[in-house]
Amino acid sequence: MAEYRTHAVVLKSSDLGEADRLVSFYTRDYGRFDAVAIGARRIKAKLASHLEPLTISYVELAEKNRKIVTTAMELEHFLKIRSNFEKLEAALVFLNRCERLLIAPERDERLWRLMLSVLHAFERVKTEHVSLIVTYATFGLITILGYAPNPAIRSRWPKAARELHSRFIRESLATLFKRPPQPAALAQLRLALNPLLVSLPSSRRAVATLY
Repeated sequence: MAEYRTHAVVLKSSDLGEADRLVSFYTRDYGRFDAVAIGARRIKAKLASHLEPLTISYVELAEKNRKIVTTAMELEHFLKIRSNFEKLEAALVFLNRCERLLIAPERDERLWRLMLSVLHAFERVKTEHVSLIVTYATFGLITILGYAPNPAIRSRWPKAARELHSRFIRESLATLFKRPPQPAALAQLRLALNPLLVSLPSSRRAVATLY
């Protein structure tokens, strides 16, 4: 029986059978995988609160025919996101895109760092900047996965969109949010990136448009 111990971002949780939950994780050491939390829907279940979406947890799993969560301990719960509807909605949009785009159980430190950076950014920034985070986070995700726009496509973008895209390439999320772009430039970047998302193979497509 294989055993796993790792830190994980909980991407999604759905009902399974009468009392169980199927939980989707992105883990630091193993990449994306799904596991069953047996009895997690019962009222007194100890694992339930540690396996909610938008949670970073330490998890232990066992695998024979399927992966089973044996231990989970919440490390970060992001209360400032959960208490703000706009932040919560935007963060769940991003996690949904991660869950739908990340298929293979392949470890990628860049993806792990991106998820942590994005969630901590949602926790810190003002509400009016959450749309900016989703745009940059989605672009970062598809860039790491190899779907970044090629130069021929980018050359046809409006100037403001190209400049904003260049800022993403050379600056960290933390730096970007200290000098947020003008709304018009952000709108142009969204319009430029939307066709890229639509063109993703259906098996890896997140959603048709940026938040």
